[in-house]
Amino acid sequence: CIGEQLYISPDNNYRGFLVVRSEEGYQKQIAFLEAEGAKNGDNSEEIGNCVRDFTMQTAQVTADKNGRLTLTGELKGYSGLEENGKPVKNERAVIVGIGDHAEIWAESRLRAYEEQRRKEGLLKRKRADAAHAAKLIADED
Repeated sequence: CIGEQLYISPDNNYRGFLVVRSEEGYQKQIAFLEAEGAKNGDNSEEIGNCVRDFTMQTAQVTADKNGRLTLTGELKGYSGLEENGKPVKNERAVIVGIGDHAEIWAESRLRAYEEQRRKEGLLKRKRADAAHAAKLIADED
């Protein structure tokens, strides 16, 4: 359980899922954004804008007595669970626990993302195999 008071926001890399954080996780994310901005040489206004954007996109929610969460229309739209203010037909929400936070995905997006990662992994493997074969041939010469 990550807490009664939850903070739900779009993912940082715009992949189309939602991140659910505890109060502590939410505060850590703000601190992370401030530190990253400082590390990248952003001025205080730029850092403030980044934090403001994050907080404006984040919904503070409390689960009901049955553990259900109510998402804003913006978050449902971002995640692909709603389109034009209406639920996407045959779309289901999938919740994935990731250590100190959880992700909420539209099932079709999660499957597409996993397939993309699988293909990228196969491509990396092919490149590694080709490089290894080239090294073996070079070593024989």
